[in-house]
Amino acid sequence: MILPNLWKYACIAAISAFALQTIRIEGILFIKGYKTENQELQSDIAAIEVAQKLSKELQEKQLARQEEKYTKSAIEVQNNALENVEKYGVLAANYIAANRVRASAVRCDSQPAAPGPRSGGAPDPVGAGGTPKLVAVTEKDVKVCTDNTAKAEAGHDFAVELQRINEGR
Repeated sequence: MILPNLWKYACIAAISAFALQTIRIEGILFIKGYKTENQELQSDIAAIEVAQKLSKELQEKQLARQEEKYTKSAIEVQNNALENVEKYGVLAANYIAANRVRASAVRCDSQPAAPGPRSGGAPDPVGAGGTPKLVAVTEKDVKVCTDNTAKAEAGHDFAVELQRINEGR
């Protein structure tokens, strides 16, 4: 009796397995199939890719705006520095011309030298003979110091400007 019905049971099992596999893949009523789930996931992935693309474009625009601010600020500070180098150069040239030390003939005075730190006396702030003490600086050194001062001020101005930009003022 089982043997003649075995074909029936085998066919029912095969049809059931086929139906079950079809339901798993395609889905039915409230059961979500793999195809449906795969389509939803593919849709989610596509939405994420679009969002990433938009985010990257927004980031690039934001970065370009920030770099434009930095570049504009750097150019402005550089132009100010160049103006200051010229302006300070004129002032330095005037200073050099007004305070140029000219060599004079050597005089021999019979006056004793003023007491200094090595002789145990107090140093004379004015110098021997009532003339102010002078320190000679070469013209080149005055120009180098003047240029360095202008550039240092420009660097300071640039740092302050970057801080202002970053704080959003």
